[in-house]
Amino acid sequence: MMNTIENLLKNIAVSTLPEKIEINEILNIHNYHATFKVQIYNNELYTDIQITEERNIQILNQLRDMLKIYTVPNVIFVYCTQDYCPNDNAYLFTHAKLLNSNTKHIVAPCFTFDYYMEKMEGNNITYVESKKSLYDNSIRYMNDFSMWNNKLDEIIFVGSLTDANDRINNTNFQNLKDVKPIIIDQSAGSGENFIQREELINYKYLLHLNGNGGAYSSRLKYLLLSGSLVFYITNFKNSDMLWMEYWMYCPDIMENIILVKDVNDCEKAIEYFDKNRIDAFNISRVSYMATHTLLTKENILLYWKILLETYHSITVNNINEQIFFHKFI
Repeated sequence: MMNTIENLLKNIAVSTLPEKIEINEILNIHNYHATFKVQIYNNELYTDIQITEERNIQILNQLRDMLKIYTVPNVIFVYCTQDYCPNDNAYLFTHAKLLNSNTKHIVAPCFTFDYYMEKMEGNNITYVESKKSLYDNSIRYMNDFSMWNNKLDEIIFVGSLTDANDRINNTNFQNLKDVKPIIIDQSAGSGENFIQREELINYKYLLHLNGNGGAYSSRLKYLLLSGSLVFYITNFKNSDMLWMEYWMYCPDIMENIILVKDVNDCEKAIEYFDKNRIDAFNISRVSYMATHTLLTKENILLYWKILLETYHSITVNNINEQIFFHKFI
């Protein structure tokens, strides 16, 4: 199993990286907001600036954990933790890139693989804790169809609803007959609208939407880890925007996300699968098992290693001396 996963991760890294990168292009990238340069030198972790922003620290935490296990070549790269990268013509490591886009962005693990702040509760929940909790609470539904079929006949979306993220339009269900839409608007940040991720397990159908300005949203993996059928509406203000994270290049995951263009297509797909629930269960089960298998903390760190090794192999005129001195411990 480990060799199979390692080979899959190698294929993802190779297929998502260019044939070569000139190191001067990396060094000349502007430090945009939430963007920082990283140097791994003699298996120690350094940055070009003092890092204080939480998302950036979460990326560095992952790299530090990876370097405790693996030895990687000396590399320099740039990570942008904005939801939407500001420059398409720069080799920026980032969470996701649009499918079939011509950007130079390099998809890497996102900040939420470290921890996230649970809304309203104020607790830092590690990714490992969150994943384990989702698995422990959902596995009872995944052993057979009869258990899964006990989930609520509803589709739920939880998140902010604004014109800026086009979610008001994309949650305007008008024609569902047998499936009830549950839309929980968290725009105002009201405590009454707080819902733990584990509660999503109880619904047969989950909805994923793009973020503010049509940008990437980190929720998708948590929906798949819940064992329900996941619908991803890729529409943003009449543009098709499908954001690909690195793990979505795994066929068993990507082929079992129900991609729909808009809310009307989503309604049709929901009605179809509600009439074909065994198919819905089987699809959910494949994506559930693949996501839980691939997205262990161990495999995330392994992907960091493979990504940086592959990145090093295609970088021209690598620098083998230390040029950044803010050490991350």
